[in-house]
Amino acid sequence: MDYLKRQIECLSRFHQIEVLRILYKHNPDALNSNKNGIHVNLSMLDPLIIDELSCFVSYVSKQEEQLIVHETEKEQYKNILTKEK
Repeated sequence: MDYLKRQIECLSRFHQIEVLRILYKHNPDALNSNKNGIHVNLSMLDPLIIDELSCFVSYVSKQEEQLIVHETEKEQYKNILTKEK
């Protein structure tokens, strides 16, 4: 559970908002907000919700890895084309 928590904390704000949407959809009572941010009562989460969050975090991680690969390829092609000119 700590591993998942750390992964979610490392996500961008955009993806963290999506995590909150997932949590709110399944159990809005588990969320508590104050001036320090939004806090989640992990003891109130069903194991299925945790699985869904794990899948989402895994999806985002794979997506970012693929984006890095594509950006690297794009830069390589760009370098090749500029050398040919």
